[in-house]
Amino acid sequence: MIYSVMLEGAKSIGAGAATIASAGAAIGIGNVFSSLIHSVARNPSLAKQLFGYAILGFALTEAIALFALMMAFLISFVFRFFSKKGKLAGPQFKSNRLKRFVRFLLGRLSL
Repeated sequence: MIYSVMLEGAKSIGAGAATIASAGAAIGIGNVFSSLIHSVARNPSLAKQLFGYAILGFALTEAIALFALMMAFLISFVFRFFSKKGKLAGPQFKSNRLKRFVRFLLGRLSL
């Protein structure tokens, strides 16, 4: 009983820690568009080219926030941990497809 409560608390802490990257992404996006405004103020003739670069920087920075959000959702809703006779079990997945995918990724990462 106490182990399942501790695991739920740990999952909540992990999901919260994963969303900290959203603050970093917000700062990065602010820097991208701040630099765009300064650059266009210096050289207005390059506004279209600089805007394209700014959108690319925005997309790459926002991808970090989306990956962090995805990890928070995975930690919160997909991974299940069960305790058996006082011992902590590994992650239990809701679907076999996800289990096979994680095993495939772990197999590829261990070179």
